[in-house]
Amino acid sequence: MEHPSEIIMKKAINFALKKSTVGVIITNGEKIVVMTGGTIFSKNHDVTGHSEIVAIRKACKIFNSNNLSGCWLYTTYEPCPMCMSAICWAKIDGVVYGASHLDRNDRWKWSILIPSKEIIKKSDHKPILIENYLRKEAKIILEE
Repeated sequence: MEHPSEIIMKKAINFALKKSTVGVIITNGEKIVVMTGGTIFSKNHDVTGHSEIVAIRKACKIFNSNNLSGCWLYTTYEPCPMCMSAICWAKIDGVVYGASHLDRNDRWKWSILIPSKEIIKKSDHKPILIENYLRKEAKIILEE
């Protein structure tokens, strides 16, 4: 599969719109491994339950490994520092995100304003980062 994939990102956006969450898809080759959202606002009140973290946890269980080399992560919103760090720890090959932290609003706040590319610069593992992909479409989620 060539990255970025418009088909995959549109699936993440549609998922996010239906679930009112950040949509995340992890792919491996041509296959979607995980499509999910976060649990921060669920009855679990899990502050680490960001969509990217939930997706990484699920993918690690599926592969029975903490190494997700060969995988790409698509997300409708720029990963926060915690999520981008987890992406680096998991050795994910690449990240594609839609809306950036610059698009945040009263509903979608991002309180630790460290861009994803800054986390990557300081990491041993440096995933490919494709920023603002289908940004206009992804920003619609922030308005819902």
